[in-house]
Amino acid sequence: MRGWTCVWLSIAAVSMLAHAAVGQEAEPAAEREDPRALRIRRIARMAGPVSESVAGRYGLDKTSADSLRQSLRASLLALADDTSAREELVATMARAGSGGLNAILVALLSQPTLKAALAEQLTAEQLRDYVGSHEARQRRDRHAAHRYIMVWAEDHFLLMPDQRAEMERSLDAYADDKGRVFAKGMVWNQELHGLLRGAVEPSADSLLSEAQLVLWRALLPPLDADREKIMAMVRAGEMTREQAGQRLEAMDREAADNDERGRQDAARAVAAARLMTHMQQLGSLDDSATQRLALVAKGAVERHLDDQSSDADERVRAAEAQMMAAVEGGLMTREQLEERLGGLRQQIRGEQRAATGDVTEDLLYQQTIEDVLSEEAYAQYEERRAQRHAAREQASRDLAAACVDSHLLLADDQRQRVEAIAAELAVPSEMDGVPSTPFVLYDLAQRTDRELLSPWQQDQLQAMGRELGFDRIEWMRGEGRD
Repeated sequence: MRGWTCVWLSIAAVSMLAHAAVGQEAEPAAEREDPRALRIRRIARMAGPVSESVAGRYGLDKTSADSLRQSLRASLLALADDTSAREELVATMARAGSGGLNAILVALLSQPTLKAALAEQLTAEQLRDYVGSHEARQRRDRHAAHRYIMVWAEDHFLLMPDQRAEMERSLDAYADDKGRVFAKGMVWNQELHGLLRGAVEPSADSLLSEAQLVLWRALLPPLDADREKIMAMVRAGEMTREQAGQRLEAMDREAADNDERGRQDAARAVAAARLMTHMQQLGSLDDSATQRLALVAKGAVERHLDDQSSDADERVRAAEAQMMAAVEGGLMTREQLEERLGGLRQQIRGEQRAATGDVTEDLLYQQTIEDVLSEEAYAQYEERRAQRHAAREQASRDLAAACVDSHLLLADDQRQRVEAIAAELAVPSEMDGVPSTPFVLYDLAQRTDRELLSPWQQDQLQAMGRELGFDRIEWMRGEGRD
């Protein structure tokens, strides 16, 4: 599965938003002059699905549902024409945009005109219930995102319980301030790194050990001034995410490090730091056991680096063969081939610097742990490993289910069915730095019974797949079957 994996991942985060507009109707040329009004008019298309869901939830007849749809649409179009309210509303929706349709709807429901339209058909109690249902969905979405971030951090930095608790407090405070932590932004880890950088100061109050700081700096290197300037332009709306991604990729290619020895030294330091952190968490060991583990750990580092080095050439050759077939089939130009091969080589260099493979799973190292620990201590160690593995899998399942719910605005019975399907899905291991959640989300979408969904929800499920890179999943799995 490796040849195309990193090529696709390198463009995943920057191409997602480009898919969001696929299938939308062409707008009159005059409307293009004011993108803020245009965006609200596009959102006005939600009037139909919203009125449908309200009718189903509260038993409205067809006449009442049609009247509600017309009122909601009129209210949204009026907002598009209200220049005093338009700018603030569009800014609010932009902040909510990474949370799927539900986050946008929560933002819209804060508008008095929309509440008034709903109040024409609903009692005060029903209106509170309806608004509350969307707020509850958003809380579930954010909880799934928070849990996923913390499981990822716990796994990659080998956090102890007190460290995790402190980091979680920092993340919660940051998220409450920024309000932009959603499940959708975690699917490909596209917003995870930035959130952790913004929320956590790892050296403050000795949150992380020296070895853990090595892992942090490798996985979350600080943005330089040029990169920060580009991201600031995105936040200010002066550059699209796609444009930013292209600029950042160009910077990466230009700044590619050709010092093989330097990359190897960095990868060696990260692997050694991960093993040191892991050994420190095994508990009190006698001198003999400590020396034995340290000796085995040195060998594990070298085996880890040898595996990475031999695998790199194989991955480039496999990717080139796949891409040549695409060129010959007219699916890709030679210029695109060279560009993507360059991106793959850069991605591999990044992996080698960060040593994303788990060196602690080295077979000899794990066997030595079993040898030096008492039977009781080893049983506890294995239980902790199993718990972490289960937590990783459940976090991916929960994130996938929350993402579907936030995009499709599921009714309670639909959500329960989707969650039950997610609970039965296999979760693949992370490979080459590619997270498991996109694969879980893809499988969840494929296994969700279409008869469970309304026609609008079925269309929205397809749109979600386009936006969140289901085509990349199919390419990766297709390669894995070859």
